[in-house]
Amino acid sequence: TVVDRLAPVTVITAAGSSDPLTGVRALAAGWFHTCALMADTTVKCWGTNKEGQLGDGNTTDTTAPVAVIAAPGSTSPLSGVMAIATGDFRTCALLADTTVTCWGWNYVSQLSNPVTEPKPDVTPVAVGDSPSGGVLSGVTAIAVAGGFTQDVGGFLACALMTSQRAKCWGANDNGSLGDGTTTSSLTAVDVVGLPGPATAITGGCALLADTTISCWPHFDSAGQLVNAPALVIEAKGSTKPLTGVTTIALGDSQRCAILAAGSVKCWSSNGTDPTAVPGLQIIASAG
Repeated sequence: TVVDRLAPVTVITAAGSSDPLTGVRALAAGWFHTCALMADTTVKCWGTNKEGQLGDGNTTDTTAPVAVIAAPGSTSPLSGVMAIATGDFRTCALLADTTVTCWGWNYVSQLSNPVTEPKPDVTPVAVGDSPSGGVLSGVTAIAVAGGFTQDVGGFLACALMTSQRAKCWGANDNGSLGDGTTTSSLTAVDVVGLPGPATAITGGCALLADTTISCWPHFDSAGQLVNAPALVIEAKGSTKPLTGVTTIALGDSQRCAILAAGSVKCWSSNGTDPTAVPGLQIIASAG
């Protein structure tokens, strides 16, 4: 249905069915769409589809799950998916062969399919690699930025590589790709200047092996936006980096970190320093 609810409702298998969707391994939610990674390594999505974010070959909204298809005109579902990530109007999948494919909004070239007239990518498109010119491979994790605020990484996606480096692609007006330029890229470019090996990724931040966080771009002590990665500091006026981080997350205009002690600290995209979030109890977390 299209009725708002104050309490959870069961997601059904298909339109007209009363059977619950089962065999779900993971979920990812965009602004008005949700996708499920299934046990058989396929993906099903539902919700708004104006920008092709459901990946089923059209732009028709749906209130029940539909399969993401492998290619234009195909009836075969995309398969071999190991992980999924969603942004506002876009979705990406990490495949078993360590490549990445994305579909949805292409208006700011956040996907790797160049177009002369912006239009949705309604089926998956393989992400290219720069400077190799081939398909991006060797990826272990993916993230898609969920917000419009480009200084926290709006309109882009990032990948964690087997080398523990980070690569990003998409809009780069404020240095969101971390490559030292402000040139948007249709293919994945290296994040330049990470101070150490990365173990987790979001759109614009990396969790490092020493439990610190590096984000790009960043605001310096004078409040100026700097087009380069920098360690997140512990508190205002400090030069000591925030440490003991186990998980990082990105919102529309804020970043948050779960610390080893179970506490949470968040900071906004305008350069404010990490602040403890009171009254939270961590029930479960996934790195």
